[in-house]
Amino acid sequence: MSDCMSSVQRGFWLGIVLLSLVPPAAQAADSVTRRGVSRSLKGDVISQNPNSITVRTKIGIDEEVPVNEIKVLRFDVEPDGLNAARGKFLVSDYKQVVDILGRVNLDDIERVIVRQDVEYLQAISAARLALGGVGSSAKAAKMMQQYMKDYPQSYHEYEANEVLGDLAIALGKPDKADTFYQRAEAPWPESRLRLALSRGRGFMAQKKYEDAINAYQTVLDSSEQGPLAERFRLAATLGKASAMAEMGQGQQGVDDVKRVIRSAEKGDLEIHALAYNALGNCYLAMQQPKEAVLQYLHTDTLYFQDPRTHAEALGRLALVWDELNQPDRATRARKTLNSRYPNSVWNK
Repeated sequence: MSDCMSSVQRGFWLGIVLLSLVPPAAQAADSVTRRGVSRSLKGDVISQNPNSITVRTKIGIDEEVPVNEIKVLRFDVEPDGLNAARGKFLVSDYKQVVDILGRVNLDDIERVIVRQDVEYLQAISAARLALGGVGSSAKAAKMMQQYMKDYPQSYHEYEANEVLGDLAIALGKPDKADTFYQRAEAPWPESRLRLALSRGRGFMAQKKYEDAINAYQTVLDSSEQGPLAERFRLAATLGKASAMAEMGQGQQGVDDVKRVIRSAEKGDLEIHALAYNALGNCYLAMQQPKEAVLQYLHTDTLYFQDPRTHAEALGRLALVWDELNQPDRATRARKTLNSRYPNSVWNK
């Protein structure tokens, strides 16, 4: 009997030991997926600031993750629909993000950082829609400014300021954009390059072509390497070409744009759309509307996937068709612009 009891006791304590050995992965935790890293970092997000978030792992180590390395941040407990909204955001389906999160009751969310991320996804998606000509840029800007007021130490701060700069241009206030872009400069190289492109667009909208050239030249002079930096340089070449054309150097602009078209990857639809729009702009500046219209048609028929570049092509087509005494074609371009991008700056 004592031997039997001893066996039972041994089994009981063995079970306790095995339960204690269940790996931490089976326990709930926040999860950070980092760019270029296959394994997620699990733990509790205990703090954040514009530069990084801090995760306390299950063994009690605090690990800091720079914001530019965060691909996806998921939380231990979060509202239904938030993960689905993240997925839609990653594929640029911003309308679905707004629809999904519109059904979330913010009052039911206990953790501030979770509520913060829900509100940010709502604000950034509204902004992306507005920048694409769908929805109100003014309303999106108010949402983002309220978000920044409510969460002054958010790890989304740099991106939020950058988007506010873009919205200022969309609202016809490019002179206000640079203030936001200066606040958006983060301590990592890709941020400086991307913001130089944004500043260049702002200066172009103000017809400050020399300032635009200087902004684009900052990107071209950068020593940063890698596919992203190279793509930024292509975009800067296109922006600079348009600015040069406005300053009387149209043929140089045409040559530079054609070089980008030859070198850009065929699958990079956005760069090609930017390139053909820039080529059209160069020909327009050179008083060659027939050549210009052909370039904008490239964007309209082949590279229409990006709302902002497509809206620009349609807006310019409407103007050039008028100049070429083709009112029916001008009307069709305007109808398409108004139908697809009703709130685009090119509709104004």
